[in-house]
Amino acid sequence: MCFSDGPGIRTTLFLKGCPLTCPWCCNIENTDKGLKTISNINADSVNNVNANFDKNLYGDYYTEDELVSIILKDKNYFLNDGGVTFSGGEPLLHDEFIKKISAKLKEQNINIAIETSLCTNIDKIKNVYEYIDFYYVDIKALDNKVAKEIFNIDLNMYKENLSYLSKSIKKDNKKLVLRWTIAKSINDGIVEDIIEFMKNNGLNEIEICSVHNL
Repeated sequence: MCFSDGPGIRTTLFLKGCPLTCPWCCNIENTDKGLKTISNINADSVNNVNANFDKNLYGDYYTEDELVSIILKDKNYFLNDGGVTFSGGEPLLHDEFIKKISAKLKEQNINIAIETSLCTNIDKIKNVYEYIDFYYVDIKALDNKVAKEIFNIDLNMYKENLSYLSKSIKKDNKKLVLRWTIAKSINDGIVEDIIEFMKNNGLNEIEICSVHNL
């Protein structure tokens, strides 16, 4: 029942593991690939906010068939433009898993979206490309020093990946929307750089977000 992870009503799958170190991460429990208990999560990283959880463990293990069975329970809600969104963490760390699930979902004509930083080997992007209809791509920083020191991003790799993807989607009638989370004194002074960056990549849509309240 997600309304902000792509078009229509969607089911979002949060996959664990992420190579980035974004200071405002809103899914801190998903940065580690393994399962984590609440007590193992650094309280400082979530500003010591207390929350009520149904269980003391973040995450679970599923086979492709198990996940597909769960997703298909929601199919009637997807209607014409809804579907499934892979999020994270960084979902492209699990490209083979996504590929196998997506192949089964496409047999049911289900739309597939992904939320990604694109900070991964381009082979992983290409591995799932044929199945993805809609891309949300983060834009964290456009300065090499800020990208590396704050976010642990190889900016050249990011730009190369985005260039490949932006050219590919035009040919195949897919959609890509950038997402920019503005953080004061970190990446709030790059408006003109982003406009130029979007022009250079033929992109015309961006969602601008504030840092979450946590």
